Amino acid sequence: MAIALRKGAIKIDKRTPGVPSYTATGDVIPYELTVTNTGNVTHYRCGSTGSVDRIGPGDIGQLAPGQVQTLSTSYTVDQTDVDNGLLSNTANVAATTPANLQVVAKDSDVVTATLNPGIDLTRHQMYRLTMR
Repeated sequence: MAIALRKGAIKIDKRTPGVPSYTATGDVIPYELTVTNTGNVTHYRCGSTGSVDRIGPGDIGQLAPGQVQTLSTSYTVDQTDVDNGLLSNTANVAATTPANLQVVAKDSDVVTATLNPGIDLTRHQMYRLTMR
């Protein structure tokens, strides 16, 4: 007699399709999150979050074994991101199994800035005129 093991497992892949870098405040970085139930039981209350502010959670709900859910979101670069020279973001996913156990996974992605530092200086000659 074989005993089947009920296993909860989940996987998340995070990527930035078509965005090798950013250059300025206001650039938009698209994110694609692919969540896969790699276990053999249905997961309930699946949800994902990103570590960068303003990337909100995606409520996935329920995932059957082998089921894949893709979420899209984006992030708008601010001056701090440009000054730092890179934007690192970790996506997290969590779900609950029928046995009320939590399964979690995470994946990270880094997008670098193309920096173009520069400064401009204009010199003005000042003359002093003396009238006699």
